[in-house]
Amino acid sequence: MQREMIDEALSKFAKMDVISPSEIEKGDAWAKEAFEREFKGQSPINVESPTDCYATPELVP
Repeated sequence: MQREMIDEALSKFAKMDVISPSEIEKGDAWAKEAFEREFKGQSPINVESPTDCYATPELVP
């Protein structure tokens, strides 16, 4: 469900010419690599649940 929501938002941005398909691909590749490195083997995170927010320094601008 979360992936579908993200893909829908990215599709809207691409249609508005705010972000290019190649930028989406680069971001997707980066996110997959970061997920594998940081969260592999852990339970999925439900971003809709009311829990504390956390991130690694690399993932926070």
